[in-house]
Amino acid sequence: MFKEENVPLDYWRFIRLGRAKKILEDFEGAIQEYTKAIITSKKLSNAFFHRGNIYSILGNHHLAIKDYKEALNKSNTCFAKSYILEKIEKQYIDKFKN
Repeated sequence: MFKEENVPLDYWRFIRLGRAKKILEDFEGAIQEYTKAIITSKKLSNAFFHRGNIYSILGNHHLAIKDYKEALNKSNTCFAKSYILEKIEKQYIDKFKN
């Protein structure tokens, strides 16, 4: 099992930088920071989830869904899984109702 204390500090730094860039509406910069976090540690779901949110904001729904699915595969808590599934349902259910 992957323990949080094994996560490089850079991972969390990239997550924080991604969040800051999202707030500043530098969405491309946020994607870059979340991608750096993913490269640093591919075992955690946070960066995939947050990058999926940015892709969703930009209307790149296929990449958003891909990242959400990856986050679901990596998440080991029921809360995280239900939150991600709820987010996917709210954002995409109308897009597939045609």
